[in-house]
Amino acid sequence: MILIFSNSVEPSTARVINWINNLGGRWFRINSIVNDGMPDVITNIMAELNDQQFSITLKKGQKSLAARDINVIWYRRFQIKDNLNLSLEEFEKSTDSEIRRFRTSEKIALFRSLVYRLEDKFWLSHPDTAAVNKIMQLDIARKLEIIVPKTWIISSKEQLKEVLKIYPKLALKPIKDIRPISMGKKFFNQYTTIIEMDFLDHLNDEPFPFLVQEYISKDYEVRSFFIDDEFYSMAIFSQDNDQTTVDFRRYDYKYPNRNVPFKLPVDIDQKLKKLLRRLKLNTGSIDLLVSGDKYYFLEVNPVGQFGMVSSPCNYHLHKKIAQFLIKQDNA
Repeated sequence: MILIFSNSVEPSTARVINWINNLGGRWFRINSIVNDGMPDVITNIMAELNDQQFSITLKKGQKSLAARDINVIWYRRFQIKDNLNLSLEEFEKSTDSEIRRFRTSEKIALFRSLVYRLEDKFWLSHPDTAAVNKIMQLDIARKLEIIVPKTWIISSKEQLKEVLKIYPKLALKPIKDIRPISMGKKFFNQYTTIIEMDFLDHLNDEPFPFLVQEYISKDYEVRSFFIDDEFYSMAIFSQDNDQTTVDFRRYDYKYPNRNVPFKLPVDIDQKLKKLLRRLKLNTGSIDLLVSGDKYYFLEVNPVGQFGMVSSPCNYHLHKKIAQFLIKQDNA
C-alpha cells in the first residue's frame, strides 16, 4: 500500500494518483487543510497506538489502514495550521492566538508521532529532509565543488552597504523558501528581487536577517526534476522577457517563456547526484543558472513542482512517479 501525505489534491498529485489507479496500484491519502471553513483530516484522524500493529482511521468515511499494510510513503506536502475561521482582527487578540498556537502544536505532535511509527517504510521525500534550508544546501554544494553564487546573510544596513560597494547589484531571497503570505483578505506572493544601492533608503538600520546573492547575468536557467536516479531537465529562456528575467515565476501568460528539454552535462549530473545523496534526498527539483560555460546551483526543493517540467518536455513524469511508487510497494 502507498500512503500519501499531501496538502490537497492539486493537479499534479491528482494525476499521479490517477496513474496509480490505472496501473493497478493501491493507495491511501491523508490530506491536510483543504481550504478555510473545511475541517482538515488531521482533526478527523484516529490512530490506535496501544499495540504493535497500530492503525490509522479517518473518521470521515471510516477508512482504516493498518501500518503493516503500508510499504511506501509519498510525502508530497503537509501544511499544518489551525483554521478557526478568525478574522485578522480576532487573530491578533492574544487569547485567540494562543489557542491557535496550542492547537497547531498538538497537530504537529500527532503528525510527528505518525512519522515516527512509519520510519521503517520506504519514503519518497521525507518531512525531515524536506526541511533542509538553502544555506545548508549551498554550503554542501560548495564543498562538492559545485559553483554557487556568492552569498551573504545581512542583518544591518551597514553590512548591506559594504557588500553593495563591491557588488552593485544583488538578488534578494528568503533564507528557506518562497512562501505566500495571507493577511485578512489580502494575499502576497514572494519573488526573487534585484536590489541596488537605493534599496538602503527603504531599509531599517537593523532589519530582520535576510539573504542576498551576487546577481548572475544568465543565458538561461534550468529546472531539473530528480526521480529514480535520473534527472529530467528543462531549459527556461526567462531572460528574453523583462517580466521573468529575474524570477521566471513572475509568469507572463501572454508571452510565455520558451521551455525546451535539456540534458545536463555529465559532470554536473554526477555532482548533483552526490549533493542529493549528501542531503539524503531521493527526489526533488533543482534550480540552476547557466552563464557561458558555468552552471550555478541555486537550490533544491525536496517536494518541488514537476508538472511544469513534464508537460512542455513530454517527460510523462506523473506516470513515472506512479510506476516508481508501485515498484517500491511491490519490492
